[in-house]
Amino acid sequence: MKVYLLDTNIWSDWYRKEKYIDRHITKLLGTKNLLNMSSITLGEFSYGWHLDSSFNRDLFENFLKTIKFTVYCDFDNQTTEIYGRLRAILTKTYDPQGKNRKWLDTLEDPTTSKKLGIQENDLLITAQAIKYGMTLVTADKKIKRIFDIIPEEYIGNKNNGFYFEIWDKA
Repeated sequence: MKVYLLDTNIWSDWYRKEKYIDRHITKLLGTKNLLNMSSITLGEFSYGWHLDSSFNRDLFENFLKTIKFTVYCDFDNQTTEIYGRLRAILTKTYDPQGKNRKWLDTLEDPTTSKKLGIQENDLLITAQAIKYGMTLVTADKKIKRIFDIIPEEYIGNKNNGFYFEIWDKA
């Protein structure tokens, strides 16, 4: 049995009944895997609710009640250490001259000068998944930039420990 931490976009797309979700979720639920949500994801949803008054929060909360999952809230010393290490590696990798070390989302690939678009919340969710040895599931292909720099000792194997999956929306 694997333990999964679903990224915010997976929860959102599942609620919106995006077609690609069915084939993946059905496979996960069919093997009695454990599904989880980060408290960061709850914060992102709260942001959306407060930003868009037309969003029906009650419908979304009722949708969540139909799913068995756990919310991970812990950000202990080990989790913050993982976060800090990942952020430093990202900065050193994508801002080797140290021109703009303050914000992750402004970092640029030193070869292509393309903005990476790495979001702080994605890094926090990744740190939680690593800490608890969960498989992080996302549909955000930009997050692969984080996965590309994760130290080998954080990666488990497909049956145990941190791993990640990027679900294709096609």
